[in-house]
Parts: sequence; C-alpha cells; structure tokens
Amino acid sequence: MNNSIMYFLKISSKSPSNDDLYDLLELETTFNLCIDDVINLKNKPYCDKLVEDYKTYFFKIIGRMFISDDDHENNGGVLTLVMEPYFVK
Repeated sequence: MNNSIMYFLKISSKSPSNDDLYDLLELETTFNLCIDDVINLKNKPYCDKLVEDYKTYFFKIIGRMFISDDDHENNGGVLTLVMEPYFVK
C-alpha cells in the first residue's frame, strides 16, 4: 500500500483472557485513525473468531500509544491503537 500507515491493534475489554489472544494485530491503511473512530474488521481473516469472542467485528478506538524501542527501528510513527468492542445501535 503506497503512503500507508501501519498500526498495531490492542483490544481492551471485560475479558482479558480473550484480549491476550489478539495481542497485537496489525492494520495497514492510508487513513489517520484517531480516538473515537470505529474500525470495521469484517474483512480480516480473524473476523469469525472476533465475533465468537466479542459478539462484534466493530471496535472503537479509546487510546493511541506511540511505539518506541531501544534500537530505534519502529520510531517512524508506528502506533498501537487501543480499542474496545463496539455495538452498532
């Protein structure tokens, strides 16, 4: 994907055992995702498992964490998006 942004996704819910199963998913997009955006993961290969574990494939971004490492390999704006299950009304 040209000019894309790589995000890592971390799920935060009332079920930490499920959350650990999905630590850390990757998402590549050209869109600048922010807090309160809702992500539709229906087309991801792990969608069926998400629906089984969380009863939805929609997730709302509740936080953004900048990733830094000692080797400075991932400092180019890579973010972890913390998200929670979201139920469309």
